[in-house]
Amino acid sequence: MGTRKHGNIIYIYKGNSVAGNLNKNMKLTNDDISRALKISRAIQDYFDHEPFQKVLRSTEAYELLVKKNLVEVDRHSGYKLRAFLHKLKDNDALRRLLPQCRAEDTRGNFTNWYFESAKSKTVPHGNLIPMSQIDRPQTLNIDDIKLEIQKLPKRDPIGLTLIELETRKKYPRAYEFWSVKEEELLIKVVKEISDSFKLSELFGRQPSSIQNKLKDKYRIVI
Repeated sequence: MGTRKHGNIIYIYKGNSVAGNLNKNMKLTNDDISRALKISRAIQDYFDHEPFQKVLRSTEAYELLVKKNLVEVDRHSGYKLRAFLHKLKDNDALRRLLPQCRAEDTRGNFTNWYFESAKSKTVPHGNLIPMSQIDRPQTLNIDDIKLEIQKLPKRDPIGLTLIELETRKKYPRAYEFWSVKEEELLIKVVKEISDSFKLSELFGRQPSSIQNKLKDKYRIVI
């Protein structure tokens, strides 16, 4: 058992961590770091099970990660994934949090992203947990929260575009207007669940929609 600090977030881990120390001034949130480590593990699991596959491009990785609910669906085959990779790279955290990813800058400020196996540098699944979450009591009844969300009113889908309807296949409450009741539930839940993808699964909305609502109206960053 030991500890590892990523930015201003301290993690506790079992076994050997290879993530390395990151810049204390980085602009990465707890959610960013947790998400990067989960993506790293998912990509490595893929290469472990597909030994003849040597390289994945970002569009291929995007399809894999969408299925695992680790990146948000978008109409540009991974635009938000690439934006996240840029964020890691700009904070000098890409190779330490997501060692499978390699960035190649080209002319015109364009970056190609490639993913390759990096088993020896990958943090083992489940071995890295934010210390702030250790011994945190959970008082919420998630089943009750789900029932309350299911009872919330929904718009008539006839007014939605084809792209919006397609998005709703993964996020059932995408493009719904936020009601006072739903916002009250979100504020209640985020006190115990700060992972945007877990919140997305619970509320049926895109992770970015939930993050924007919390940040823009309540100044809560996750």
